[in-house]
Amino acid sequence: ISGINNFANLGMDTRRSGTYGAAAEARIWGIPSIAVSDLWGLEPYESMEKRLTPYIKKLPELLPLIKDTSALLNINFP
Repeated sequence: ISGINNFANLGMDTRRSGTYGAAAEARIWGIPSIAVSDLWGLEPYESMEKRLTPYIKKLPELLPLIKDTSALLNINFP
């Protein structure tokens, strides 16, 4: 899991994002990966952590989907 960074990783932004870049590099090496961003860059990290926790708990369900493709999850919280 890479992030949480301020502001979204969308479209062309992913080309300059260290958060997305780290997740993409992990994916190249066969490591299931997730990039996490705060869309507006305004939410405290503690709040983001609480909002992200339910998704992390669902990872065992998502791992087969991530592992069987070359995709990575890119989560942008509003």
